[in-house]
Order: sequence, then structure tokens, then C-alpha cells
Amino acid sequence: MIGVNSSPPLPIDYLYNFAKELFIHSGYVYFPLLFDPDVEKELKASGLCSRQHVEIENSSSNILLRDRESWFVKGMSLESFVSSYEKLAPESYNQHLEALYKELPFLSSIDDNPITDKLCTIILEILPYFVSKNRRHERKKLTRDEVLELVSEKLNIPPVLPEHARRILNIEKLRVALNSLSKARPTCSKLPSGIVSKTEFEHWFSESLKAEIIKNERRKIKRSIASREKFARINEKVLAVLFFAAEKGSLEIEGFGFFATEHEGEFIIYKRTGEYALKDYYGRIYMFPDCRVAIRTNGTLDPFVIENYKHPFLQKHAPGQKICMRNTLLPSTFTAQNAIFAIQEGISALLYGYKYRKRNGYHSLDSIPMPGSTVTFDDYMVPKDHPRILRGEVLVTNEFR
Repeated sequence: MIGVNSSPPLPIDYLYNFAKELFIHSGYVYFPLLFDPDVEKELKASGLCSRQHVEIENSSSNILLRDRESWFVKGMSLESFVSSYEKLAPESYNQHLEALYKELPFLSSIDDNPITDKLCTIILEILPYFVSKNRRHERKKLTRDEVLELVSEKLNIPPVLPEHARRILNIEKLRVALNSLSKARPTCSKLPSGIVSKTEFEHWFSESLKAEIIKNERRKIKRSIASREKFARINEKVLAVLFFAAEKGSLEIEGFGFFATEHEGEFIIYKRTGEYALKDYYGRIYMFPDCRVAIRTNGTLDPFVIENYKHPFLQKHAPGQKICMRNTLLPSTFTAQNAIFAIQEGISALLYGYKYRKRNGYHSLDSIPMPGSTVTFDDYMVPKDHPRILRGEVLVTNEFR
């Protein structure tokens, strides 16, 4: 059947190389229909070929249109072409964007806000939870701001915002830019129905793309204003921690930390287990070193161990391994609550999940290796009266499993 071409529309530079003339109708571009015997046969069978004219209705549902002796087939939506141009032809789009920045120099002077929503979630919600959890022995429960002030003191972060941070938080400058963009937006006329020349199409496209870029820039500025307005309710010491973390890209305090990944705006968040001990079937004790149980802010929230590590719930002795979480339904969307849950479940699996009576996991702590296993734990074995265990510095966490 003759139908709409499913291939993606070509960038503007190639449209007229592909087709010498284009037909515009109801917001769509129609391309010349290339005739071959099969197409001609199908047109004759439909009865269209015998007509001198095919009526053009005010509808976007027409697949075929005829203008004099030429047939045209429906190609693409003009609106979609403009709105998708950034993805279709990123280099060309960036050239148009740079031209707008030269025309409106105030756009290039707007500072990007380094504090992303995910960084705010980590600093303002996840970090206070884990740091305050470490201080449960204290009588007074610390508030979020008190925890972050403590972080500021421990990491020697200056409590006063640096000048560039104040500049970034300047909302008035963004409002002026937003108002200026409203005045700069061009008025775009619609392309007339019928055959359109290359000059006409390029003029329309240039003005339409400029309007689209301005619309995108306005949307970005509105989001920036909204995100900066949130900071007006945050005290300056807390803001100093946010900017410190954004510029450094990493932070660790009291066993909780995070660092930026190769993906822009994404992080690995972790919590240290500290040293702990596990008991095997025969009552022997194995002391495990500290490790960082982590999740990624992008993708699924599967907890993994950052270090080169071995454990009954890890398949190998290697870094970056996912922890076996057989009976746990893990969330897939990054939120503070989901991140805290996933990290805690990962830590619980390592510290409390191994049942010495059942020898569950990929490997057994016992000196007899499981079938197909090459990982042993003899080098972790310590006497029951090890001084650190007797002093309570290292706990046997699966004692009653």
C-alpha cells in the first residue's frame, strides 16, 4: 500500500537535494511521488489516476495529493520538524543557537546553576538521614539544617557564600532575561498551501526555528528561576554546603558519601559498612573489612559494592559487584526514600543476610567450597576471643541467624 514514509525527516540542508519541489498542505510537507510501474498500477486500481484533479480538503489526513500532473505523498509535520530539529541535526541547531546568543548577548552571561535536583536530594534529604542515624545515642535529635551545619564545620566549608554563588542565585537577572526574550520572539507566518520554493521554505524555517529556540531558552530560564527560588528559604550555611559539593563533585562524612559519575548530573551514593564479623556453621568467626555499599542515581537502584570485595552474597572476588537480593523488591525510580531503602537493604544483606545453618548465598563461609565456587574465606578467619570482638568494636552480625 502507498503510505507515509516511516523514515525520519531529513535536516533542512538536504530537503531540496532530496526533492526539487515541495508541496505544503495542512501543516505537512508532501514530497514528489516517485513513479514506477507498481505505483502506477496501484493508482490506476484506486481510480485516482483517471481524475484530472484530486480535491484538497482542509484536512491533514490526505496521504496523496495531486497538483496538475504531479503527485505528492505525505511526508512530515512542519511543527514536528521544527520541534525535533535539535535531535535531527544537532550541529545545525547549535549554529542557530550560537547565532541567537550573538544577537542576544545577555543569554551567554547567565550562569548555569551547578546545584541539580538530584544533588539537592542527596544533600538535603539522604545525607541528613544517614548522619543523624549515626548519632542516635545523642539525646537531642538533630534537624536537617543542624546536620548540614555540622557537615560545614567538619569539612571546614566557609559559612559565607562566595561571590560567584551569589551571582548564580540572582533571580532578578533571570527575570530581566526572560522579559527580554519575550520581546525578541519573532512572529512566524504560516507557509501557504501549495508548491513552495526553497527560498520561501528556508525563510519560514529560519524564523520558526528561532522562535522554537527562544521558547526553549525561556523554558530553561523559568526552570532556573523556580530552582533558585527554593534556595531563598535555605540558610546560608546550608547553601555553602550545596555549592561546595557541586563544585567538588564528591563528599564524605561519617561513612556516608557520594561522587559524580561520567554521566552529567548523575552520582554514585554510598554508605560504609564498617568492619563486621560473620559466624559459620561450626561457630568459627570471620572478620570482614569495611566496604562501601552504593547505588547509582540513574538506572535501577541495585545496591553494589564499590571495592574489590568478597562475600557469600557476591559472585566473585571483584569490584563493582551487585549484591544478591533474592527476596527484596527494589525500587527503580530515584527518590530520597527509595535511595535510602536500597542502600540499607544492601548493607543488611551483607551484615545480616547470611544464615550459617543454611549456608545460603553464592558461597559458604566454611572451608569446604560450594560446587563451582572458587572463593574461600579462610584468610578472614579470626579466633573467637579476638580483642576487637571482645571489646565490642567489631560485632558478629549474624549471631542469631
